[in-house]
Amino acid sequence: MDLIYQNTIKQEQDQSKCLSHLILQLEADSTYFSYHKASVLQGVMMQRIAPDYAELLHKQGLKPYSQYIRVQDGIPLWHIKTMSEQAYSEIIPVFMDDSFNSFTITHDNQAVSIKKKTLHTEHLDLLFDEFYKSDAGRYIRLEFLTPTAFKKQGKYSFYPELSNIYFSIMKKFDAVFSRESMFSEETLEQLTEYSEISSYALRSVRFSLEGVKIPAFIGNITIKLHGPQTMKNFARLLFRFGEYSGVGIKTAIGMGAVRMIDSREGAKDDKTGV
Repeated sequence: MDLIYQNTIKQEQDQSKCLSHLILQLEADSTYFSYHKASVLQGVMMQRIAPDYAELLHKQGLKPYSQYIRVQDGIPLWHIKTMSEQAYSEIIPVFMDDSFNSFTITHDNQAVSIKKKTLHTEHLDLLFDEFYKSDAGRYIRLEFLTPTAFKKQGKYSFYPELSNIYFSIMKKFDAVFSRESMFSEETLEQLTEYSEISSYALRSVRFSLEGVKIPAFIGNITIKLHGPQTMKNFARLLFRFGEYSGVGIKTAIGMGAVRMIDSREGAKDDKTGV
């Protein structure tokens, strides 16, 4: 099994602001895996981590991690992302351990081997450095990699309204970093006012969960940012964090995985398998 560790965090830095992205390359029948199987993989995760922490996560509303499954070039890739010190320490070492090289999905009696592990880590301060030192372009593309939906007034909303996207990411940020508040009604209104969807390629899908089919969307949108440069930079900061937290509901069981492509870089192919 190959192991790759890419660390951008110095050991002396505050680990409470560590953002991590673990990619597990699975060796199994690729036709078995689809984004629906992420809920089953969450069960695998809960079985592996400490029972006390699993119980704590069960009681929490917004989770300090997200995870999803994607099949790329016929290879199933399981993505696990954490956003807090505790989530990192309780989850990542368990899955990085050499002894974790296979597992069985008991419900389907499906044996799965782990061929390769890749861990990327990033410090939250790097995202803020980008905010202060690097100017965002006018256009940002968001790719919704797995089914995405929101819930408003007890009903599912499966259209990428910008206010829902911004609100979701800000609330996830505040849930993880309780000492640093990101959300305010005024900020949300300004972000929404200074943003518009200039193009999109979306399709409606259903995410199956325990017999319920949740209406959702998948695809990409291009956002045109207006207003002052600070507002553009702030929007990019949110989307960068959103790559870890996911967007919308049920990001802990495979929904709402998102990738941001900055207009400065263009739509380059991502070689990391995000």
